[in-house]
Amino acid sequence: MRICSKNRADERARLSSRLSVSLGLVSLAAILFGIPAGPAAALFRVPATARPVPHFSDSVQGYDLVAADGGIFNFGDAGFWGSNGGLPLNAPVVGMAYDFATTGYWEVASDGGVFSFNAGFHGSEGGRSLNAPVVGMAATENGGGYYLVASDGGVFTFGDARFHGSEGGKHLNKPIVGIALTPDGGGYYLVASDGGVFTFGDAGFHGSEGGKPLNKPVVGIAVDASTGGYYLGASDGGIFAFDAPFRGSEGGKPLDAPIVGVGASYPGTQQGYWLVGSDGGVFAFGVQFEGSEGGKPLNQPVVGITPTAPIFTRPTIGLEPTEDGHGYWEGASDGTASPFGDAPSLGSPAIPYSLGVGMAGTPDHGGYYFVDLFGCVYPEGDAVSHGDLCGTNLTVPIFNMAVTPNGSGYWLVGIDGSIFNFNAPYYGSVADEPIPAPIIDMAASASTGGYWELGIDGSVYPFNAPSYGSWPIPGDLVVGMAATPDGLGYWLVDYLGNVRAFGDAVNYGSPADVTQQIASITSTPDGHGYWLTSIDGNVYGEGDARTYGSTYGVP
Repeated sequence: MRICSKNRADERARLSSRLSVSLGLVSLAAILFGIPAGPAAALFRVPATARPVPHFSDSVQGYDLVAADGGIFNFGDAGFWGSNGGLPLNAPVVGMAYDFATTGYWEVASDGGVFSFNAGFHGSEGGRSLNAPVVGMAATENGGGYYLVASDGGVFTFGDARFHGSEGGKHLNKPIVGIALTPDGGGYYLVASDGGVFTFGDAGFHGSEGGKPLNKPVVGIAVDASTGGYYLGASDGGIFAFDAPFRGSEGGKPLDAPIVGVGASYPGTQQGYWLVGSDGGVFAFGVQFEGSEGGKPLNQPVVGITPTAPIFTRPTIGLEPTEDGHGYWEGASDGTASPFGDAPSLGSPAIPYSLGVGMAGTPDHGGYYFVDLFGCVYPEGDAVSHGDLCGTNLTVPIFNMAVTPNGSGYWLVGIDGSIFNFNAPYYGSVADEPIPAPIIDMAASASTGGYWELGIDGSVYPFNAPSYGSWPIPGDLVVGMAATPDGLGYWLVDYLGNVRAFGDAVNYGSPADVTQQIASITSTPDGHGYWLTSIDGNVYGEGDARTYGSTYGVP
């Protein structure tokens, strides 16, 4: 039986009247888990404050080339969603950007016109008077917006793209030729043809070629997502690397056509970059060559290259240990629970469209629950169903759940902090408070029976639970929390695997290197260690947490 206070019922009624589910918006699942748009698409939009990192896979990689007439040439696993090739344009296409949410893309013309292909249209400068032509674009990592940059350094923002400043109206030694976002999306770089680099927002300056003699002009910039540094590419194929690994160039070599663009790979894939010439020739350095248009007749010259983001269809979302800690179940978004060590096979629910977002174990470690984006709860083993939100008029996506310390019930938490209690006491939520970032996780306190809510910015909100502090981390990239067994402390983890301990929790360290974004953190039964999981299925043990296997590398 569900226990729900009158205040909670009133809160749900208020949410139902305040928020609406709008078809046509980007699917939250596509944004967070890279799930292509489908039957579950277009239900929820992540607020601009949420900056989840896209999910990438080693096995999938590709790139798109775009020509001045809007023609698109796709290679590797890049999908073709249409183009402007053969259509009349008011101005030539000068660039494109990839939509992480839908795997589609945008084209931009020199007059600021934007063309969407399986990507949301958020506006353009087409038909407006510009001081200088547009020369490039970059998209936010959740697909909710994009930036255009003009040759005079003017920056135009659309959708959830945040304006952090520009060079518009300022004196430039040479025109701007490109724009690139920082890995966390909190800033951007502009680059000029003389190699000068201009930073905005949280973009760090790592050096430039400004004021130095160049054999040929710089034509583009690409950020190395693994280091935060960047590459500048010149028209003769020269590469200038700043706090990013140099993997080779075409500088000093004869080229059939000048280089017009540079693109860097994403985390978790082969690390490196591509150059593309105006004839469509592609040069790969540290990354896979997937093909090119070099030597083929083109209607118009190629003007840019955009690497596509490899996508997981069922990322790992959590891990729950056995009673003695000598095994565990690793959970994926499609409901697959893979047993390792002494963990028996307890079953795997089939979660539609791989929309699972959380996994929680029973206190006796004899079972576990999955919860999906819509608040449907799936019990396995000795886990008992106490109800869920399936089939309700849910107005906020569910992000995770926590089981009561005595195992009698559980809570579900929404992105806005709403708490939905099932045979569990309701102690309040942040849903009525102005919070700076969305809620990403929650944990129960065994000492008080209450719970904590965790924001993606590292803020921790206690409700009938001890207050031990938060982790104010730039970039809104905290992804999970785990309570100590006695409920007198907790650990927080960011997407890189960095761990911070609070209360009586002990920091046992962080993985030296992770293969993908971290998905969760789970305490060992005795609290003397913890496991981290990454979305590609890897498991990392710290303290007395031993690893017994993982789904990493399993198709």
